[in-house]
Amino acid sequence: MIVRQVAWLCLGLLVVTGCSSTVERGYYAPLGASFSTSITSKQDKTADLIVDVTCQGVYLNTVDGKLTRTAHMQLDITRTSATQILFPVDGMRLDALSDSTEHDYDLVDIVTLLPHEVWSRRIKMHEMVLVNPWSNRSLDIFFDFEENEQPIPSLLRFRWRAEADVGWSYGDDQFLRIPEGDPRIPPKLPASDKEFGVRNGYYFPGYGVLGTRGLRDSVEVRPHYLFHDP
Repeated sequence: MIVRQVAWLCLGLLVVTGCSSTVERGYYAPLGASFSTSITSKQDKTADLIVDVTCQGVYLNTVDGKLTRTAHMQLDITRTSATQILFPVDGMRLDALSDSTEHDYDLVDIVTLLPHEVWSRRIKMHEMVLVNPWSNRSLDIFFDFEENEQPIPSLLRFRWRAEADVGWSYGDDQFLRIPEGDPRIPPKLPASDKEFGVRNGYYFPGYGVLGTRGLRDSVEVRPHYLFHDP
């Protein structure tokens, strides 16, 4: 489900990245954090819940036989309480903000996406993600754009909500795109963790087109798995 709107926004922290449809991949860091060639997470923390949010970027892959632009988010959830907590899949949202004109940076195009796929390790989630007491759970969340020719977003805003016995918890995490040409964009190097396609925390860094998406088999237990061929 996609909702498109154009709004006048005052975004003093939104940088101009010179995006174009010819760029295959965008890399992001939490808003306010320093850019780095190693991935950086944003942490949401309460007395009984820790959620680390990571953005693996926006890349091209094939979904249902179609080349698709996808934003890939990861959650690492830790429940520090004697009660369970529920994360509804339809409570996850991604707002993708792009500069709509080259000379007027306050006019921003916003696309709001719902998850196309959510995986908890090897299990595909559909409606609700349950995190048991005193446990942790990791998620890979894929947000698919309808059009792969539109500019790569300058800013991603990921929102989630979770319900426990004491009420609701909410997250609102923003990730700023590392400008094109910046030396801190991850270089295209072989994965140091080949079985899972990871280098410095990034999933296939330097590769903008990742092939067909689908869970790959692995005998090793990991928080996050491989969804594209190396």
